[in-house]
Amino acid sequence: MLCASCGTIRINPYLDDASLADFYTHFFQQMYGRVPNLESYFAQQAKYGERVLASVKGWLKPGSLVYEVGCGAGGALIVFKSHGYAIGGSDYSAELIAAGKQRGVENLYYGSLTDIPGDTKADLIYLNHVFEHMNQPLGFLRDCHSRLAAGGRIVIIVPDVSRIDRFTVPAGDLLQFLHLAHKYNFSFAGIERLSAKAGYRVRRMKPVANMQTPHSIMPELWIELIADSAVQDAIAAKAEAGNDGTRMFRYLQKTETLYARGLCRAQLAQRLQGKRESLEYNLSRLRRATPAKVLRKLKGIS
Repeated sequence: MLCASCGTIRINPYLDDASLADFYTHFFQQMYGRVPNLESYFAQQAKYGERVLASVKGWLKPGSLVYEVGCGAGGALIVFKSHGYAIGGSDYSAELIAAGKQRGVENLYYGSLTDIPGDTKADLIYLNHVFEHMNQPLGFLRDCHSRLAAGGRIVIIVPDVSRIDRFTVPAGDLLQFLHLAHKYNFSFAGIERLSAKAGYRVRRMKPVANMQTPHSIMPELWIELIADSAVQDAIAAKAEAGNDGTRMFRYLQKTETLYARGLCRAQLAQRLQGKRESLEYNLSRLRRATPAKVLRKLKGIS
């Protein structure tokens, strides 16, 4: 279902609590191919940990407490620890939590944010491709108030369904986003309005990218939330005047049509890249050929 107001897509009806628990306990990690190769998964987590740290270190004070919700094995948290930050994390995979602890990641707990013990408040709470899986995202944001220090911030990274035609993954294929694990495919307007209901103002983030912290190969929304109880009325008025849902619907219809014809921007770029690689390969073979071989070929042609 697509929200006519904000353009967010959600699955409805959705799994009940018992089915959700079974799915995330027994199927989710296998579906994403993480469990068979924990070392590779841990290394991939460290890469996005570097991206998050690079994008927040401009305001995050040294020694701050950082929580990750949906931390998996904690490969991203270990990056923060190596830079002197205190860390804590939660996840619904007992296997990955155990794997993280074996690799020296501290303060990992089974469950969600409220399952991290103690009353210490974090300066940063971040979620990397987790928010779209949540059954009750509004309730989660409200829970964050009690675990966020004064002046603290929440960073949410989710797949960006509004740009699927431009990136190698999914190259315009909407079905790669519409699957069981994603209860929501958020638009920016959707997260903005949801956050306002929970008492936060939001801003788009531009993640830092360089050779050490490259961009994702798929479209992402990076959003920063700051507690602000006065924001709700302004966002409500903006929602009344907007047509975000109509724009999203038209974009997805157009993208679906172009994808079926192989004409999405990313599809065209992939084909062009393939032709370039083929040309470069043939040129390299030609350069390696000795003059004698070239002459023999030319004589054979004549």
